[in-house]
Amino acid sequence: MSSRYAWFLAVMMSFPLGIVGSDGPAILWAQETPSLTPQQQEVWKVSEEWRDAYNRRDLDAFARFTVDDFIGSTDDGIFMSKAGLLKRLSTHPAEADQRKNVRDVRVRVNGDTGLVNYRFSLTEEGFDNGRLRFELRRTEVFQKSNGAWLAIAAHDSLLPITHREPVKADPKTFMDYAGQYEHFRPGFTVTYTVEGDHLIDQWKGDKIEAFPMGEDTFFEREDLGWTTFVRDKQGRVTGYVYHYADGQQATGKKIK
Repeated sequence: MSSRYAWFLAVMMSFPLGIVGSDGPAILWAQETPSLTPQQQEVWKVSEEWRDAYNRRDLDAFARFTVDDFIGSTDDGIFMSKAGLLKRLSTHPAEADQRKNVRDVRVRVNGDTGLVNYRFSLTEEGFDNGRLRFELRRTEVFQKSNGAWLAIAAHDSLLPITHREPVKADPKTFMDYAGQYEHFRPGFTVTYTVEGDHLIDQWKGDKIEAFPMGEDTFFEREDLGWTTFVRDKQGRVTGYVYHYADGQQATGKKIK
């Protein structure tokens, strides 16, 4: 483990959650345009300029904001150095991908270390005016050196947003799926209910709508996997198979 990476982990662990106005160094929880202290604004301004240089493919500006031994990782876990980032920017035109619609911003400053966390939309252009859109959450770490804030580390996490469209289904059949299920292991339960014409998945205290995508198969908006209910020979629902996006499966057994 490099000293820079060890330092980065130590920095991340040193940031307990809090809100503006709490005791100790403040962290900002905001939507859209953040209201920042002057010190926080310094870091946020650098983050904006760094992102703007990325979107414009301004290699010189992007390099100025980035330390030489920068540590980064993409949403699929690939390590990215400063040299790797600059190579990507030089070989991918600006219209290839853009970081836009920045929101849900959090900024923290502790001495000469700044941390920025925000959600953004990544759009990618393709053939025949095709466009892909992904939702990500990004964390950036800056360190102040000789009066300037420089990016020393960053990581992107892909948010599990599905763009599937539901198929038509008879809501009367949704009562077949209602009940309580034991998911994967004893004691871990999931409940499905019907509210009007909607099938609702109640898991960990949340109520999430399940949309039909095929016979006995449903998906949820913030989940890349899908659920296929299982019936016995008499047509009664006895359980389900949850399909993870990576090909793994977990079964659920109906208990009520």
